[in-house]
Amino acid sequence: MRPAGGKQDLNWNVVFERSRTPWGHVYAFAFDARTGVWIVIDPHLRWTRVFTVAMGAPFRRWIAGAASVSEIYRIAGRGEAPIGMGWFCVGTVKRLVGLRSGALSPAGLKRDLLRAGARQVFVCENQSPQGRSPDQVGS
Repeated sequence: MRPAGGKQDLNWNVVFERSRTPWGHVYAFAFDARTGVWIVIDPHLRWTRVFTVAMGAPFRRWIAGAASVSEIYRIAGRGEAPIGMGWFCVGTVKRLVGLRSGALSPAGLKRDLLRAGARQVFVCENQSPQGRSPDQVGS
């Protein structure tokens, strides 16, 4: 969400999902304090899924599922990014968070988010910092 002044007021959580596609998938969500819900934006090549998740138990259930198959990084929204970034998941998320990046893949986007100061959040208890459970380590 962008107020009239032009600066975003949301902290975006960027989700790097493993195994949905061979190269990965990325989407984002943020908490909107005005409405009291989490807004999830999940872009695909031909369509985008947008939905909300209520605070409390519904969010805890949703994030537990997402975090079990993903790595999630938080970054403050940075205003507007150039429009010519592609209409695929990586390009859409770059525009959404306002990140100027040449990344074309989820791996490249993660690298640029980390350079911009993003920090990993919502790590499950049984995950390593890389988002893998102990039984997946080494595979």
